[in-house]
Amino acid sequence: MQKSNYIIFIFIATVLLLIFTFLFTENEGNNDYQAEIIKKRNAKDRFFEDSKDSPLSDLQKKQFSKLTYFEIDPNYKVKADLELLNSDSNFVIMMTKNESSNFLKYAYADFVLQNKKYRLTIFKGTEKHNQNYFFIPFTDQSNGKGSYEVGRYLEIKKPQNNLKELFLDFNEAYNPYCAYNKEFSCPIPPSENHLETSVLAGEKMQ
Repeated sequence: MQKSNYIIFIFIATVLLLIFTFLFTENEGNNDYQAEIIKKRNAKDRFFEDSKDSPLSDLQKKQFSKLTYFEIDPNYKVKADLELLNSDSNFVIMMTKNESSNFLKYAYADFVLQNKKYRLTIFKGTEKHNQNYFFIPFTDQSNGKGSYEVGRYLEIKKPQNNLKELFLDFNEAYNPYCAYNKEFSCPIPPSENHLETSVLAGEKMQ
């Protein structure tokens, strides 16, 4: 084999090896991600069926099989840029039983989903033990047509260091307890947190 042909052969072989390694690593990462989501969903099923803190009544527990979800789609895990508010401001959110509850308006999350830009408001609870979690109630065009009609929630642990960005994983979007038991009163997502798209990820309408 001539030297020039040998160099070309080595170059092509190296490129193919890099492509194969990239594809294998990416697929392995997706498998790990899906396995983690499935693990969390199985744990939630056990909680609903067995825990004394389950939103289900005793009769519902006996009839319960498992929660239903959209297919896991990694494209619904998106990076969001945070615009922090100068100071936490009180925000009143209406509840499903015509009550109201106070939350702290903390930041805006700007992200791209399905090639379109969106913004969601991030809230925190007013109680001290809820300050380390972000609460993101939202509605979208799938409500009442696959997902719960009132809307769904995301809950994210507050980052310790980087407060400029975080990941929103709509595969972990969940229904409020009132979707399962009308005895509960749940926060209704404010109109500013409506997404003009169908978020086909997370918990489905039960």
